[in-house]
Amino acid sequence: APGADGWLAAGGAPVLVVGAAGEGRAGRLGLDLGLRDSDLPLQPGFVPLLDALLGVLAPRATPPAALRAGDALPATGREGALRIERPDGTRFALADAPFEDTALAGVYRVLASDGSVRSAFVVAAPGAESDLSPTPLPEALPRRDEDAAASRRRRQPLRGLAFLLAGLLLLSEGLLRLRRPARPAASA
Repeated sequence: APGADGWLAAGGAPVLVVGAAGEGRAGRLGLDLGLRDSDLPLQPGFVPLLDALLGVLAPRATPPAALRAGDALPATGREGALRIERPDGTRFALADAPFEDTALAGVYRVLASDGSVRSAFVVAAPGAESDLSPTPLPEALPRRDEDAAASRRRRQPLRGLAFLLAGLLLLSEGLLRLRRPARPAASA
């Protein structure tokens, strides 16, 4: 067919072609998918082939999963009165034009007229604001000797108190063990 793209060929002849049909696109497979004539459905590339074919024939009309701050949300496939809710809770009516108020980073929700969530998308912060590359550590301030000695003094009493408490617990366990009377043997 004129204007059709060959996607899959066998022996030099196209087996799968995709082209324009009316206002959309259509695909034509020139073989039977039954196992009698072909083992194409059993091949590892069959599912990715169908996924790519469906992506070309029936593209999704949902908003993109993520936008960058300042990018416009395209106006595609909007039916009915829809509203958009920004991360700060403010709501705007969606028109047939692209939605351009995406300066605030976060999750945006597309709401139906009854308030139910139709879809959602994320507006990511600009890359300059989310640079996670390591930076050099700041230089440590010199400590004075009396500050270091005071820090050691504050830590030592807790250590000694913990050992004293553990020793007292062990001593009380030993005393309780000694005070317990021996049980008489059971008579037959």
